[in-house]
Amino acid sequence: MSDLSLCIGLCIYNSEHGLPYVLSNLGKLRSSGIFERMRFIMVYEDNDSTMSAVYQLLTSFSNLIYPCVVECIKNRFDRSLVRQRHIGNARNTVLERLRELRSSGTEFSHFAFMDTNNYACIGDMNTEVLREAMDRSDEWDSISFLREAGYYDMWALSYDPFIHSFFHFRDYWNNTLNKVRAHFDPTIESAVQNGETLFPVFSAYNGFAIYKCSVYLSDALPTLRYSDEIKREYYPKGMIERQEAILKCNADDRVDDDCEHRYFHLASLQPPHNARIFIYLKSLFKKMSELERPTRFCPRYLV
Repeated sequence: MSDLSLCIGLCIYNSEHGLPYVLSNLGKLRSSGIFERMRFIMVYEDNDSTMSAVYQLLTSFSNLIYPCVVECIKNRFDRSLVRQRHIGNARNTVLERLRELRSSGTEFSHFAFMDTNNYACIGDMNTEVLREAMDRSDEWDSISFLREAGYYDMWALSYDPFIHSFFHFRDYWNNTLNKVRAHFDPTIESAVQNGETLFPVFSAYNGFAIYKCSVYLSDALPTLRYSDEIKREYYPKGMIERQEAILKCNADDRVDDDCEHRYFHLASLQPPHNARIFIYLKSLFKKMSELERPTRFCPRYLV
């Protein structure tokens, strides 16, 4: 695990409630010594009224995250009324900046995205879990994690045979979600009880994920970017039919309005990228009590 370096992208729009906890975790990550060099790229919006609070927080936490470089850059894409499309463009801004840095000679072994909302990454980070995952980095190209507070990001999740978004079936979305959850939760519990630590998926995020730059910043086609597009040609043959049979419901005909992570991950599975994507079956973030947790709790699949 030598010569590891990490650049973390953070989309900080309306993040004044969650950002203090996230910055504290970034300080823990810096002091862990897992990465020899770190950089943080924070993407903001023109209309974000919380930016003054964000700059105050960065000043307050400067000693904790020093000597990491912190960049605050504006989202380079036009605002979209489709929420996940707009968030995807903020993430694409980070990818563009990473490619610029690489072109100028500043390279990293890995990059990550970390959510700054008021629920995903606010519990104390267990850096030893991250260290374990990095010790096994030769086995994966993208890795995400469990959380003690529960696995919330079902929208970004695709695994065999649940490849398609639960929002995109001809049944009420919550019925579909409950069927997926009824399969996923015991599957993960069984894997953990059997001592497994790497669970293969087609897509997963859950608020924090790490990527190998050599794979995910590749110039090879298809270009890896975030999008709400649905590309069924990226699905394994026959898998959506298997999912429809299990759910007893057909997928609808929409070709977009999907989670931005699914396109990014499924594109990375295509040749020549051939990414290996896993969930590391340990919790990276501890659970906070109700009294500790910030206000305005709103899981991403409900917005």
